[in-house]
Amino acid sequence: MGTPEPPPPYKVEDAFPKIKFQRPTEIAAMPGSDRLFVVELQGKIYSFPDRRDAERADLAVDLAALPGFHQIYGIAFHPQFERNRYVYLMYAQKAGRADGSHLSRFVVKPTNPPTIDLASETLLLTWYSGGHNAGCLRFAPDGTLYLATGDGAEPFPPDRLNVGQTVNDLMSAILRIDVDHPDKGKAYGIPRDNPFVAMAGARPEIWAYGLRNPWRFTIDPVTSELWAADVGWETWEMVHRIERGGNYGWPVMEGPLKVRADAKPGPTPILPAVAVHPHTEARSITGGHVYRGKALPELEGAYVYGDFETGKLWGIRYDGKEKRVTWNKELADTRRNPVSFGVDRHGEPLLLDYGGAIFTRQFAAAGLYRLVRNPAAGANQRFPRRLSDTGLFGDVRKHALAAGVVPYAVNAEPWADGAAAERFVGLPGKTQVDVEKLNRNKWLFPVGTVFGKTMSLAKKRLETQLLHFDGEIWRPYSYRWDDQGRDATLVDARGEQTKSWRFAARGECATCHNVWSGPVLGFRPPQLARGQQLANLTELGVLSVPPRDPFPRLVGPYDAEAPLDARARSWLDVNCAHCHRVGAGGMAALQLLFETEIGRSETVGARPTQGTFGLSGGAVIVAGDPFRSVLFYRLTTLGSGHMPRLGARELDSAGLDLIERWIGRIPAASFPAPPPPEPAYAATLAAAQTLRGSSVRKDEAVAPLVDRLLGSTSGALMLVRALDRGMVAPSARQETITRGSTHERPEIRGLFERFIPEEQRAARLGETIDPQQILTLAGQAERGKRLFLQGGAGCFVCHKVGDQGGTFGPTLDRLGTKYSPFQLLEQILSPSRKVEPQYMMYVAELTDGQTQAGLLVEKKADHVALKDAAGTITRIPSAQLKALVVQDKSPMPDQLLSALTAQEAADLVAFLASLK
Repeated sequence: MGTPEPPPPYKVEDAFPKIKFQRPTEIAAMPGSDRLFVVELQGKIYSFPDRRDAERADLAVDLAALPGFHQIYGIAFHPQFERNRYVYLMYAQKAGRADGSHLSRFVVKPTNPPTIDLASETLLLTWYSGGHNAGCLRFAPDGTLYLATGDGAEPFPPDRLNVGQTVNDLMSAILRIDVDHPDKGKAYGIPRDNPFVAMAGARPEIWAYGLRNPWRFTIDPVTSELWAADVGWETWEMVHRIERGGNYGWPVMEGPLKVRADAKPGPTPILPAVAVHPHTEARSITGGHVYRGKALPELEGAYVYGDFETGKLWGIRYDGKEKRVTWNKELADTRRNPVSFGVDRHGEPLLLDYGGAIFTRQFAAAGLYRLVRNPAAGANQRFPRRLSDTGLFGDVRKHALAAGVVPYAVNAEPWADGAAAERFVGLPGKTQVDVEKLNRNKWLFPVGTVFGKTMSLAKKRLETQLLHFDGEIWRPYSYRWDDQGRDATLVDARGEQTKSWRFAARGECATCHNVWSGPVLGFRPPQLARGQQLANLTELGVLSVPPRDPFPRLVGPYDAEAPLDARARSWLDVNCAHCHRVGAGGMAALQLLFETEIGRSETVGARPTQGTFGLSGGAVIVAGDPFRSVLFYRLTTLGSGHMPRLGARELDSAGLDLIERWIGRIPAASFPAPPPPEPAYAATLAAAQTLRGSSVRKDEAVAPLVDRLLGSTSGALMLVRALDRGMVAPSARQETITRGSTHERPEIRGLFERFIPEEQRAARLGETIDPQQILTLAGQAERGKRLFLQGGAGCFVCHKVGDQGGTFGPTLDRLGTKYSPFQLLEQILSPSRKVEPQYMMYVAELTDGQTQAGLLVEKKADHVALKDAAGTITRIPSAQLKALVVQDKSPMPDQLLSALTAQEAADLVAFLASLK
């Protein structure tokens, strides 16, 4: 139990074990009593005593009886509640109504338990109802009521209604009104010190604006400072310390990232967030409270907040005078879904758990949790450092499992550099996996469950991976076997690299074993349904009951007897779908779960979000043509575009054969047509077909075919597959590999890298680049010019120098007079930091569901025209245009230098700096 390293200093415990809710959204304490109120999304509001032994929650009202009611988001009691019995609710009707969001006042009857009188409703304020409604309500110490609103739209396109930077409507803002002193003709008053009272055309209710979906804010009862968490779009989650008249950027900015430069900024300057969290650690931020309790005095004055998807909690302190964060620390890793925070009658924070993930639509009973010190905050010095000490084996040297530890097998094994896996599960005591508590693909595992997988290569054991459930989170551990196979030793949390095997860092394990994927990957019905295994696991007491059928069944990807489509989809499921599924970490919108229909997988004919790597008329998958399919290219290269990113260093030859055959048999007529290939593509195909012919066996006959194929990424991909199948004459093989692996274009070079010894492979910069490593090298401008003009960095395709190069991007003549080498490198490494308006990428969403992307060259009443990187201009009639959205990223790729060596990058910078 415990961890070998110190865990976070706090954890959460169930504050009211007997009380549960269904999809709650907000919590508030009723003044003058010990009762807490909890709001459920579908309209029910409950109250219960603020005591740990509270038996039940009493229904106060069901708003579903209101005409047009859809969902409720906010609740706040009047500061003088004991005198006037007023409670304020924010609820919404269905999306798309101009007056669908309601702020209303109700009267709480003095019954026991208290009830809310529906007939007492007084409507104060209405505004548009949409996808982001926010809805948080808080009274300030001065008696004014603050209210949060969102941009009222779905995630894409960003700020579709264009309300984020406006102050002439009530959306994307925090409002401030006076409910006690109504103005003439209104149900509320406008405080005279509101920032936009005197601005013509502005809504005087606005206190701050430029917020996407401010999901919960708080007002510090001691300092009156207002803290808000704003749910981000694609990259960042934001925490703001809200100021009077503050503009927080949306949709011009998402935290530090530019999103829509076409959006006209509002009347006040954009203010930076106090703290931002990337989507690698947070996905949907939830605002909390400033700690003013007594149980945890070390947190006094800290703003405590969390993340809905990851369950992590943080604390932050901010020096308002110096305008800087003085402390920001992870407090707990809860694996709850914090949808809101409240405080109990003692001022201690309460976390309201939603009970499930919005993306997966899986909900369980939710409750309230209290922040407490973690008694296991110190490292467990007795944590088993050797596999033989874990208790999982009767004889570790023989890999003989202990009594009660049960082996199991899966239908589809992920690729792991050819290693074989032995899997097992251990449950403490007589506990069982509760199959019926959650849906059939998400089971409830008892505290202390351990999953294990021992990896062996050529019958030599290399690693045993363990996944341990401590009741809140799954903790990964790795043990490295000694050369004699006698025992295995715990690997450091940072991982380890040997000559033949890579032991992943514990943080990397969460990339696959994430909250959206399970996080248990293999122990699910589609994988376990083989022979009598499910029945056997039930008979052994591992499963409480057999899982309900029917459910999809994965097949062995290398099982020649299984259908081709099932084999390929199973391979993609186990190697890719942990990220590429709804809500997970994959940046592309692919849905690669086995059970997802291919037509709904966002793959066939879909536009690649991170470029085509030069494939001719490329799409994620081009039906019938693997050599124009970005998915197949990424699986085939070891260069910067390689996928999957983690879990293996070598390519799966049998898997590549499988995916190539599968793509080749997808019927093109059943899916949207991809962009047409380049005219030269036909000659490239002909060269590949000739190379496959039985008559091509001589060096001199192969050479011109190799020349043709190395002229494009698609051709190089064909050539690599010919090498894989032994179709290149032995006398020409080595020369072909040398030419491919030293090619000037990195997207081609990466395809051939696997054919050369690892020690001969280029030491690429990779995805984590240290600018100083490049700047300290003496670059040679002439070499950099060749790199530029020959396409090694991809610059030549889009940029022109003199009379050479493309016209998609700006001309680079005299670039060295404008920028220093450091500034040039900074722009290459962070191309989206500053983009000139004429070079911003636009995406046109068409009425038939397809998209077109490119630079905007013309926008007329009857059409728009976009130019792609090849210079092709596409004119789209307005009647076919559903939306036109400017992108937050530069057309220039983020990882432009990742496939280059540090010296090559230094040479390129030297050439650009020489352009004067």
